[in-house]
Amino acid sequence: MRFFTDAAAQIPALKELRRCMQKPVSPVSLTGVSHIHKAQLLLALSQDAPVTAVMADESAVRLLCEDINFMAGERVAYPYPAKELNFIAAAGISREYEQMRITALSALCRGECRVLAVSAEAAMQYTLPKAVLVQRTLRIAQGDSVDQAALTAQLAALGYVRTEQVDAPGQYAVRGAIFDIFSSQNPLPVRIEFWGDEIDSMGWFEPETQRRTDPVGEVLVAPAVEALPDAEQLAESLTELARTLRGKHADNMKQKLCADAEKLRAGLSLPDIDLYFPLLYGAAQPATVFDYCTGCIALLETGGLLDAWQGLDARYREEVRLMLEDGTICRRLAEYRLDANTVLMRAKEMPLCCMNAFLNSTNAFQFQKMLSVEATQNAPWGGSTRILTEDVQELCRRGYRVMVCGGTEKTLPILMQDLQNSGIACALADENSEAKPGAVLLMRSGLSAGFEYPAVQYACIAQSKAQSTVLKKRRFKKGQEIRALSEISEGDLVVHAAHGIGRFKGIRKLEMEGITKDYITIEYAGTDELYVPVTQLDLVSRYIGGKDDVNVRLNKLGSQ
Repeated sequence: MRFFTDAAAQIPALKELRRCMQKPVSPVSLTGVSHIHKAQLLLALSQDAPVTAVMADESAVRLLCEDINFMAGERVAYPYPAKELNFIAAAGISREYEQMRITALSALCRGECRVLAVSAEAAMQYTLPKAVLVQRTLRIAQGDSVDQAALTAQLAALGYVRTEQVDAPGQYAVRGAIFDIFSSQNPLPVRIEFWGDEIDSMGWFEPETQRRTDPVGEVLVAPAVEALPDAEQLAESLTELARTLRGKHADNMKQKLCADAEKLRAGLSLPDIDLYFPLLYGAAQPATVFDYCTGCIALLETGGLLDAWQGLDARYREEVRLMLEDGTICRRLAEYRLDANTVLMRAKEMPLCCMNAFLNSTNAFQFQKMLSVEATQNAPWGGSTRILTEDVQELCRRGYRVMVCGGTEKTLPILMQDLQNSGIACALADENSEAKPGAVLLMRSGLSAGFEYPAVQYACIAQSKAQSTVLKKRRFKKGQEIRALSEISEGDLVVHAAHGIGRFKGIRKLEMEGITKDYITIEYAGTDELYVPVTQLDLVSRYIGGKDDVNVRLNKLGSQ
């Protein structure tokens, strides 16, 4: 949307920042910007080259992408969340976040992603090398001659799961000469119909109805997982690692490594393949998101980000210590992410900008340039036409170019009429609408906040809205209903509606605000425990697999 890029282009600090990132002069400090200003400035900065924005938590990642894409009028910002690592042979593993990461990296490689929004934890995690992602992405076009058996084998090697009916990314189905494939980078699954070995027709279809919608001439099918092993090479690596093991848990670990090597040689997949990620791609240092970056890096609210990296580092060290003690991993497999110092060092290898609301004192950076923006983040408009009219009239009187983001496509003409009746010059905005001093443009609501730049006289008023600021949570399938506490025993696996699979550890009395109550204690992965009031027993159900299933993986609190 032209209004947002035009406003940013007038800001002196952004002009200087763009020059610094291109030379490069790095690192640069940019202060005076809240969340909505960061989104707008990142969008403008991405006109020169893709920007990788790193921030402390996942909710900020999602909100940043929503605001940037709204301002752009199309999808140019992609979230890159942290994935949940799986180190035991557990069933029912969700690859949702992993597929979001692959979607973002694929879009970056194709030049479709201008802003990659990365969480602190995601920046530390390993991923597949860029060359592997590009080489292993399938390009399928109508009229191609494709061996159907070979296509089936390729999809399995890329981590796709064969199902009777495709209804989620990462799945494929085969019915005679018809292939249904749902790659996470595509908006819908594609249906491919063969005539012999030639692709006769291709089209998108709706997963809910299974009905075809629009035809398509060509599709890209990216890997469904980040771990794409060369089975024979990994089997040899596991066998060699087993020979070198010594120590307390060496015998058990050797048995596992040799058993997994045999599975690979037999053509079987490993559900705990994340355990062997350091061995997969043969590089001395496995790839991270920084290996995909071609433009500049923006660290948002650096104080909180550095604290997040230090906290994650401490948590990772404790997890490694526990897994080494119980024999889940060995030393060779313990390095499965960057440490806090290394991730910061990797960020500094690129043109770097630190964006903060306030100037922070830190020894982590020696800034080559200090820039500041005169900006405010406006309180959201609550829907009162009278208040909106008064605010807009004042801005227009001062010669501001104004954008109002409120209502829907249906209600915008009514809002425009109300403002015009008050003597305000306004019009409905399109992507090329030019903002004029003392006039107003209108578009539907969608921004998380408004803004004002007094120095360049641009302002945006955004209507408040109920907005999700977190990544989509996993929906846990309910197990067997528990009608009374006597139906479960200590050690039973249970499922909490919001937090997933844990282990029941009994009833504990806890005092909260002077009142003692009974709480259901549920143990989760690591050292996490959840205390659920017995009055909320309906949120807890028995895991159908039973307590003797030692291969069931406990979820981690806060990761869902």
